Amino acid sequence: MKTKYKTKILNFRIDEKLHAKLKSVAIASRKTFTGLITDIIKDHIDEYSEDALVDQLRQIAPEKRLNLIHKIEAEEKEMGKK
Repeated sequence: MKTKYKTKILNFRIDEKLHAKLKSVAIASRKTFTGLITDIIKDHIDEYSEDALVDQLRQIAPEKRLNLIHKIEAEEKEMGKK
């Protein structure tokens, strides 16, 4: 039984060469683009332990970190309009 999770839509552009490679990998692994990209992101994110992630965040100056947060939130807001 599949568990339903609250989801978010990500929207970004990639060049044609990367798209072609992703398509080949998706077909070879018998996955959809969404399934493949979700797995790639999960695998990458899982490489960060909570402690390592907190340490990495602390290395960013507070003002720069806040600017990054605002930039990400602006991107999310803009994507919500489309």
